[in-house]
Amino acid sequence: MSELEQRIEEELAAARQRTAAQRSEMARGYEGLATRYDGFVEMCGRILEDPRVGQLKKLAAAFEHAHLKRLHDRGGYHGTVEFRYTPRFPASVTVSVHMRPDAQFRTVTFSFDVQMTPAFIKYRPHDEISFPLDDVDLDAAFAWADNKIVEFVRTYTELETAEEYQRENLVTDPVLGLRFSRIHAAAQEEYKGNVLFFLTEESQAVFHRDPEAFVAA
Repeated sequence: MSELEQRIEEELAAARQRTAAQRSEMARGYEGLATRYDGFVEMCGRILEDPRVGQLKKLAAAFEHAHLKRLHDRGGYHGTVEFRYTPRFPASVTVSVHMRPDAQFRTVTFSFDVQMTPAFIKYRPHDEISFPLDDVDLDAAFAWADNKIVEFVRTYTELETAEEYQRENLVTDPVLGLRFSRIHAAAQEEYKGNVLFFLTEESQAVFHRDPEAFVAA
């Protein structure tokens, strides 16, 4: 064997040793995996049986245009609420909650994600909280989820008043001459083929005293 061949062989031997050491180290990280997996399944069962579970269902129930989808599999728990585009809330929004373990089933992460289109207001698209699998604080996890949902509702309801979202809903009260979003109208009626919106019931009553005068104006 030439000197070059010997040097090549030495490098290859060193590479095999590094690979073997790396494989051994990785394998040690997964020792007891089956036991930890069983612990994860048991923890999922406790969460799903907890009387506090169902936050997304309550969120979806608060809005007529929301739809809840849920999935529970070996990868964890996934729940999604879809909010369709409406005149009152002119954006397509998805809220997702995920509970997933890490690859070694040593930690559990709860994540909260929001997607909004179009996005004219500031909002937090992602947040998460993690616990060791053998020490999951369910009280803290449920409290965190509740707070995230309330935070989302506070953000989502801004669509009702944000000018960027309500621009297409702007109408004019024929009596007051005031521009406002029709979702805030106290009354509306059709007059000679046109739909009129009134900010207050009183302005509608005034309109009825002399409709032609206000329409002409």
